[in-house]
Amino acid sequence: MQSLPKMALATVAAFTLMTVCLVAGTIDLTSLFDYENQTVPAYIQQDNTPPGNAIDNATATLGRVLFYDKNLSSDNTVSCASCHRQEFAFSELAVVSSGVNGVTGRHSMRLINSRFSDERRFFWDERADSLEEQVTQPIQDHAEMGFSGTNGDPDFDDLIVKLNATSYYKSLFTMAFGDSAITEARMQDAMAQFIRSIQSFDSKFDAGLTATNGNINAPFPNFSEEENLGKQLFLQAPQFQNPPPGQPRTGIRVGGGLGCAACHRGAEFAIDPQQGAQRNNGVIGVAFEPGSVDLTNSRSPTLRDILSPEGFANGPLMHDGSMSSIDDVLDHYNDITRDDTVNPNLDPRLHGGPNGPGQKLMMTQQERDAVTAFLKTLSGNDVYTNERWSDPFDGDGSLGLIGNVTFDPVEINDANEQRSNVETVTVRFNGDVTIEPGAISILQRSTKTAESNESVTISVDEQFSGGQTVATIQFDSHTRNANGSLEDGNYQLSIAGHLVLRDGIPMGEDYTFGNVEADAFYTHYGDVTGDRTVNIFDLLSFRQVYGSVDGDVNYDVNLDYDAGGAVNVFDLLPFRQRYGSTLPFEFASGKRALVSDGSGDAKPVKTSGGVARGK
Repeated sequence: MQSLPKMALATVAAFTLMTVCLVAGTIDLTSLFDYENQTVPAYIQQDNTPPGNAIDNATATLGRVLFYDKNLSSDNTVSCASCHRQEFAFSELAVVSSGVNGVTGRHSMRLINSRFSDERRFFWDERADSLEEQVTQPIQDHAEMGFSGTNGDPDFDDLIVKLNATSYYKSLFTMAFGDSAITEARMQDAMAQFIRSIQSFDSKFDAGLTATNGNINAPFPNFSEEENLGKQLFLQAPQFQNPPPGQPRTGIRVGGGLGCAACHRGAEFAIDPQQGAQRNNGVIGVAFEPGSVDLTNSRSPTLRDILSPEGFANGPLMHDGSMSSIDDVLDHYNDITRDDTVNPNLDPRLHGGPNGPGQKLMMTQQERDAVTAFLKTLSGNDVYTNERWSDPFDGDGSLGLIGNVTFDPVEINDANEQRSNVETVTVRFNGDVTIEPGAISILQRSTKTAESNESVTISVDEQFSGGQTVATIQFDSHTRNANGSLEDGNYQLSIAGHLVLRDGIPMGEDYTFGNVEADAFYTHYGDVTGDRTVNIFDLLSFRQVYGSVDGDVNYDVNLDYDAGGAVNVFDLLPFRQRYGSTLPFEFASGKRALVSDGSGDAKPVKTSGGVARGK
């Protein structure tokens, strides 16, 4: 990797201090970062998002993983983020970037606010018609990421085979696109969405523009006098000397501003699209090739975050990395010489007037200081540290997914309200899941101490039906009859998130059902109405079935206490014992429980899988 010319050690140190340690290594598929609903100020009007690829959280999340994944290079050493680093506004300090088979020909362009430009073409030379087209070209470049299909390189089809064998992509592509097929077009959409999501609108400039209700020409109340002068110089067109009749133009500025906004319109400060022939800014060198000329570089990133929050350049500037500071940039634009024999593509806006010889802005030191101060106001803070744009991988390159499993509300019996008899509990998981031994457990909750809670021996029957894995749980202990109904008491079901897997990805968070009263996971013989009390309404139901036997229309197995095949005197005795009684919902401490779902509303608690409803 080539080093940055003229970059002060203090600058490098400042960049290093900006690097933050972010939580990495795991993505929770049930709690994605919000990419699609980010606030965009009303004064931002430019947007190059194409129809059909608006940002959504699932696809942008996939794009984030692809952007940071070194598996996208042929030798697993380079990712997009290797050259576009968050701490440097998604550029880097090197003049050119190191790839798997050499170095790139140009400096890596900053990616912040790539979405917010009317310019739809990408790369310095605009050879890609869209960001979608651009994002996979470095992958297919021999020098950069090595899936070129030339010079003995693997090709893009080989990459797709590689990604299909990578554990996390099946779930991520399914989440984003509805199935697990990996294609170049899908990769393009995902990475483009992630890059377009990278935005920076928390700068001092944004605060000032908001304070003036979007009037960019008004003095900003939060700006210093110097910053407001710099803004004025940036926005105003220069006035060039008019020569006497018959004399050539000099290109000398005699008034007005510096005319920066002619190419970098606010408030996006992006490059204006060019009409017709591509024009350059007079920087025509090639990195580390003295004397070589490249006239094709006509694009520019936004000027937002050209400087770090500390005021240092976010890496070398221009396509060839030939400038290391704003001073260097101002030197260039201050004195441009037009020579059509060397550079016939110089942008006419830099001619210093119609058919001019090149602009001579004649900047004073005060003007240079002012425009530099203004450029510093264009830098935000959040984009450098926000985890949504950070590396999701662990230091060793591993990535885990959780939350790949959801399920319907837990059903007791056949989802009815009665709790006189509880013989089964059913959990319906989405998709084809693997339920490892020990994944599901049930406790009878003690009214004394947590240590007094008793484990219930259970059996779990798994069936795949209707696109779901249906787990039917029956009880082999703590039962009162031959049908396996639970004995009276409060119960709690737990699902260990790491032991329920779909496509090898664990459910994630553990889930508990029965720890709030609304779950109604209990048995109280005689409670037909499910209100924890055996009362007159339950007695009426009992009288209607008393004397019936199995096979009779009015027989109710739920009131057949001993599973004897009839509702008779042997069932009447335990009913009479409970008549008028209430089974309270209690914690293990023996105290009456208040619903502790964090809201105090006594409503079901939504967790990583389903909603606990005691029906």
